[in-house]
Amino acid sequence: MIWSHYEGFPFSSYKIYRGTTPYNIALLDSIPSNLNSYTDLNPPKKLLFYQVTVVKNDTCYPTILRAQTSKGPFSQSMSNLRDYNADTTSDYLNVSLNTHTFDTTGGSFVFDIFTNLSSWSAVSDQSWLTVDVNIASRKLTVTATKNTETTLRQANITLSGAGVLDVIIVINQDGVVSIYEQDGHQLLVYPNPFDQYFYLYMPETKGERKLVSLHDMNGKVIFSQEYKGDELIKIERNNLAHGMYYVRVMMDKAYLQKVVAY
Repeated sequence: MIWSHYEGFPFSSYKIYRGTTPYNIALLDSIPSNLNSYTDLNPPKKLLFYQVTVVKNDTCYPTILRAQTSKGPFSQSMSNLRDYNADTTSDYLNVSLNTHTFDTTGGSFVFDIFTNLSSWSAVSDQSWLTVDVNIASRKLTVTATKNTETTLRQANITLSGAGVLDVIIVINQDGVVSIYEQDGHQLLVYPNPFDQYFYLYMPETKGERKLVSLHDMNGKVIFSQEYKGDELIKIERNNLAHGMYYVRVMMDKAYLQKVVAY
């Protein structure tokens, strides 16, 4: 799930609710207020409904009432819920997840499709990623070949149907192993792609001075810092824009480089 940040009042966390109908949702998780996305790692194999809620630190007692509101008091703000089972007046097309990442070996992944259309299609914009549509079971199977390149690659799948908006699914695949070696030195980057941070791991380099820098694809230095003795280094995203970057590590006897993506 991805949503826009709530701006009505200050709050410390989002609460994520889940249920099989809009009327039996229960608290699933709580995440910090600086995040605006959530992935349900172990969802049940059925149609699900999610709701995002923010809790006000104090209670609001409104002096002005508007349409479609009660007289309060109010202590939280909740996202909307859409019941696809009850929606019989308009067509819809949606997907259980809008992204997936394969490792370098490739493989297959199955998406659940939520729709009342009798026909819909899926098209991949990259030849290394194939799609198989099962209309009857409302399943979409995507298959990625092995990635023999050293860089991450990306493909977009477009779901289409008559009378509904297209749905885009983003597929990422890691480059050939995440390790770059030079003169016996290794550089491991994970997770890749990353969200809020990533780690650099350089085994058997304890005590060696390291100059770590992050560059955009044009070579501009975004971040640079020297570390002394660390084998494991954590790099925060901070205000980094979405895209691909080079992370470089210079040591006395080695120069290591890896592509990372956010």
